[in-house]
Amino acid sequence: MAFSALSLTTTTGVQGRPFAAVLNGLQTGSTIEMSGDGSPGFSYVNGRFSSDRLPYPVSTLVFFEVRPGEGRKEWRFDIQAAGAPVLSIAPDGTTSYSGAGGAPIAQSGTASAAGAVYTVSRLLGSSSTLALISGTNSNLTLNATTGVISAASAIAVGASQTAKVSETLGDLRVDYPVVITGISAGTPTPTPGPTEVTAVSTGTAAFRALGISSERQVFPITNAADLKARSGSGAVSQVPVSVTFTGSPTAIECRSVSYDDGSEITPWSTVSTSPTGGTWTGNVPMAESPNWQRLQFRPAGGTIFATSARIGAGIVIGIEGQSQARYFIANVSSGGSVTAGDKVSAYGKAGLLETGSGGNGADASFGVQGWYQAAATASVSGTTVLGGGGSGAAAAGNALVSALNVPVAFVANAPGGRAMAYINTTSRPEALARYAETGRPNLVIMLSHGTQDVNDGTSEATYQAALETWRGWHESDANAKPRDGYMIMPLIRQTGGTTASNNAIKRAQQNFDLANADVYYAGSGYDVQLADTVHQSDTGNAVIGRRIGYAIARRLGVTIAGSLGPTMASATVADTTVSVTVDLNDGATALTNVGTSGATGTLTPAGFSVSRESDGAAVTINSVALNGANKFDLTLASAPGEAVRVRSGVGTSPGAAWIADDRPATGQSRGNPLQYDLNGIVATYTGGGTPTPTPTPTSYTQWTGPGWFDASDTAGGDVAITTLVNKRSGGGDLTRGGTGGSITSVSAAQNGRNAIRLVRDISSASAVPYLAAADNAPISTMWAGDDLPYVVLLVFKPTDTNTGYPFAASRVNGSAVDQVAYVSRNGTASSVRKKSGTASQNDVTASSANGDVVGTPIVVAIRHTGTSLDIWYNSTTKFASTVAQDTAALGTPQVFRLFAVMVGSGIQTVQKNLDFYELVIETASHSDAEIQKAITDLATKWGGSLA
Repeated sequence: MAFSALSLTTTTGVQGRPFAAVLNGLQTGSTIEMSGDGSPGFSYVNGRFSSDRLPYPVSTLVFFEVRPGEGRKEWRFDIQAAGAPVLSIAPDGTTSYSGAGGAPIAQSGTASAAGAVYTVSRLLGSSSTLALISGTNSNLTLNATTGVISAASAIAVGASQTAKVSETLGDLRVDYPVVITGISAGTPTPTPGPTEVTAVSTGTAAFRALGISSERQVFPITNAADLKARSGSGAVSQVPVSVTFTGSPTAIECRSVSYDDGSEITPWSTVSTSPTGGTWTGNVPMAESPNWQRLQFRPAGGTIFATSARIGAGIVIGIEGQSQARYFIANVSSGGSVTAGDKVSAYGKAGLLETGSGGNGADASFGVQGWYQAAATASVSGTTVLGGGGSGAAAAGNALVSALNVPVAFVANAPGGRAMAYINTTSRPEALARYAETGRPNLVIMLSHGTQDVNDGTSEATYQAALETWRGWHESDANAKPRDGYMIMPLIRQTGGTTASNNAIKRAQQNFDLANADVYYAGSGYDVQLADTVHQSDTGNAVIGRRIGYAIARRLGVTIAGSLGPTMASATVADTTVSVTVDLNDGATALTNVGTSGATGTLTPAGFSVSRESDGAAVTINSVALNGANKFDLTLASAPGEAVRVRSGVGTSPGAAWIADDRPATGQSRGNPLQYDLNGIVATYTGGGTPTPTPTPTSYTQWTGPGWFDASDTAGGDVAITTLVNKRSGGGDLTRGGTGGSITSVSAAQNGRNAIRLVRDISSASAVPYLAAADNAPISTMWAGDDLPYVVLLVFKPTDTNTGYPFAASRVNGSAVDQVAYVSRNGTASSVRKKSGTASQNDVTASSANGDVVGTPIVVAIRHTGTSLDIWYNSTTKFASTVAQDTAALGTPQVFRLFAVMVGSGIQTVQKNLDFYELVIETASHSDAEIQKAITDLATKWGGSLA
């Protein structure tokens, strides 16, 4: 089908005045795309082109008509702007206008009480200057910034008072009267005849009355399908309102108009039929528009009641996290270096506009709680925030407004210094209350959270589970469930915490994204500038703000050049060189390297790791270098001789240069950095080096650690055990402790071998029987220090699901205790425990949720490398493999015991009986193959059956 001719209802206007024209002839199925070529200030919404004001005598409107399957056609219209009105004032005070447009018409309103009575509709655009001139009634005053006219005292019913307004913009000036007429403040008894709408307020606490023109109220676009498709029309917001009326109207009608020029945006529609009782509450539609709007109400066909608040139909974004998120959005100090545009707003709530420190802070001191322009420059006293704030939200909002052409609002819940456990409990009610006030968001972002969990040593599994909990309580609340899902901005660059703890949090964030289709993983912050060791600076906020803005736009269906960094796609390893090929995204053509200052720098191995795929052993990286447009090389200290796994974004970032692409997004001075990949990609082995030989596993009987205790070597015959000899000389024997119960050698107790039978006495801490090493024995001292490696092999037979502690190294630490132990418990999963002081931290669960299986031999193997933890539970397949808790260093003297553990008040008494068979203790790690062989050998030796 050929393109039909298009026309505009008008191609003329007045210079400096608003312009609007309806497009005629557009065929069904066609869409309009605005061109950046020669179309200053024009927008297209709902079939109409408009401009806040015509800046030139001739402005060229350029756009494309797009027909699916047929192509695009460019259209151009010259908009002629006649000369701007020129005001002349005669000696006698009379005024006249020359030029097109003529004299402006009077504006009018009504008032039933003193206070704000009218908001001026500017004729020369939102940046004009307002003032009152001679002839203004002395009862009336004007706020030149907001345009609000106020009455010092109530105007008598039926009487009128006039404010004479002079509006200027550069050399342009127009004067016009605003006539305010007094009306009754009471609600008359409904009688047949005229009816009118007298007041409107919103249905949420966040907005209160709709007559506060200084506030910016952004309602989320509720048509998510249109939002993602970015159709440019049709998407609407539902605004909750309460309307007060008099009389008995047959219907109440509502529409929205441009806040600047009064042109209609959302047509009149009936929102209530035959309302009674003087009030009506419900939702009214407001169409998506790039402009601020105001709502108008009327009884069917009656007098219009115009609200004066600025309302936007746009995007509402929830920002959650801890202090990094708070400084990203907070209006603090004198504001950030990035000034938010007029369409970017933030909701003023504790923890967002704050004066206090810690928790969520206190409410802002510079205005009533409500909506404000993001990154405002108003002074706030008593701040403890680093540098200027708000640049992140300002930069993100500006990017989004540019991409989506709608107002954007941010709502924050970001308590400083808080782990996910706190956010999911204490902060949760605050977040839910905030969304109840502001309306259901379009998207919720967990922004660069994790610093506190890094400091706490939270495991990967625990943190990912906490993220699932966080998502869950949003999903279950109608106000907090985002319309378009969730976004994770991963942990930014920081120089604090350990490599293992940083990796655990970042890997959990990545895997949370992979596990949920409605979660989007945003770009990295590995290269941003910091104000200290963990918080981004004002400049760093601006960098990640733009990245977040463009990532949100991508999530909502608008891809912008430079919005996504390169990703590792494939790799090979030959000799000592790993070559990684990346996917370049969004218009990038090559890789570069970028430092935290934004300039190029020398690449270092920081942020990368390489490990052998066969056994996970780390391979040292000597250097990193770019290799062509879409490759980089990692030079290794030695040839692995096999496939390796390459990871990016690992650990902390000391400030070294990082790989990026050459396509800066709009407003950025640097390209986008290489995306994190904590799971990594496998580099295929293509030759070179000596392949790592597969070693023959060494029997555990040949290991050389400090502990090996074998019950089959005891005497048998129900002989009491007073000393259990260590088969590893010098490691330390075990001697009988506790006054009750019995520890005896039983003949042929299991698979024809002697065993040690423990019968508990838990009447008191002093009665509990155990076997203990001296506090200076190697098997006691080996546990002191910070995250030291060890391997423990344990074979025993529970006689109850609540066996307790088969072994433990422990000491009283003040009023608390340090422990390393295997805990066999009833009603909850048995676990490997490491705790320091009062912090009880179970590294990983290690058996079924009902405790150990009773009456059968169990082989447990525990391997702690210092940072990772692996558990085998009666199987040669790992039960668990995870990052170990980053617990504080354990002190001395630890005491190693069989069958008991120290707690703050002495020996733990909640334990049951067991048969002990064998225990092996190593101070170094062993390979999977060696541990699997040991498990098999021990199960065979003791007649056990592996899973």
